[in-house]
Amino acid sequence: MRGQQPRTAKERYKWLVALRESGQHKPANTPLISGGDADRFERFEQARPFKTDLLMRAAQNRAVCEPEVASEGHPRWPVLEKQPIRGHLKVHVAKRPALPR
Repeated sequence: MRGQQPRTAKERYKWLVALRESGQHKPANTPLISGGDADRFERFEQARPFKTDLLMRAAQNRAVCEPEVASEGHPRWPVLEKQPIRGHLKVHVAKRPALPR
């Protein structure tokens, strides 16, 4: 069938493998942060045993289950806007050298 790849060939599977291997090899008392753009529950589930923080990119206003409300299906952006800011991080990005023309 068109578009049918085996699970192990999909990018989301590669993210899961990287997360599992990173968790298994991290030194004790070292925090692990895993980034990605998968909106799948299995990623959150796999991070739990390693006490891994997840940094997830979200481009769509998909439905989420909001803990304060009994029903599911609330759009993501309003739910996130109500969350407290946990911190700030200033990142310096060096200017790239000028490319020859």
